Amino acid sequence: CGIFATSRDIADLDNLTEFLWRRGPDATNHLDYRGISFVHTLLSMTGKLTLQPFIDGEKDLVALFNGEIYNYLDFGNYDSDGQCILPLYEEHGVDFLPMLDGEYAIAVFDFSKDIMILSTDIFSTKPLWFAVENGEFALGSYATSLTRHGFENATQMPANTTRIYSISRLNLIEDRTVWDFDLQQHKTTFDDWNKAFENAIYKRTNGIKHGIFIGLSSGYDSGAI
Repeated sequence: CGIFATSRDIADLDNLTEFLWRRGPDATNHLDYRGISFVHTLLSMTGKLTLQPFIDGEKDLVALFNGEIYNYLDFGNYDSDGQCILPLYEEHGVDFLPMLDGEYAIAVFDFSKDIMILSTDIFSTKPLWFAVENGEFALGSYATSLTRHGFENATQMPANTTRIYSISRLNLIEDRTVWDFDLQQHKTTFDDWNKAFENAIYKRTNGIKHGIFIGLSSGYDSGAI
């Protein structure tokens, strides 16, 4: 999928989403909420075709999401993985992010608390760009969407990072990691690695709607895979 949000009015949606659309060819949705424009281009991989952004009007919450959350059914009987984001945030606050097993770029807007939460997965598998200029902001999956919307200083969010900004002032309130790794060697066999590798393949392919292509180089690593 592709995501984009900005406090500036969008004059030319087609120009803005020319490249973003290729990340999500199944549907494009544009919604204005509380003075912010939210754009989502959908690639429906698993579950029901679900448009974004996700909105909880009663709690004044909005979320945009690109990626896959593999363990979403652990949190409830949801039709689509991204539907777990706002309920988890409501229950756990920012601490819900380490609970997710997945590849993602997530933006959560909590207007009642005047905060915007941006987060990448631990390896930044899904890109997330952000820019603030002249009291306005934009975020998106591609830097091109930001530059086409007039933002020249877009920077990419680092991997394994959660940042909390004020929506009204756009200042950085907090910068934290999603997951802190223990890099000490505790294993003496490859047994757990083999199980983890098999599980990694299974959860990425189970129930998927589309064919999968994996290009391998025929080197030692690829031969082992």
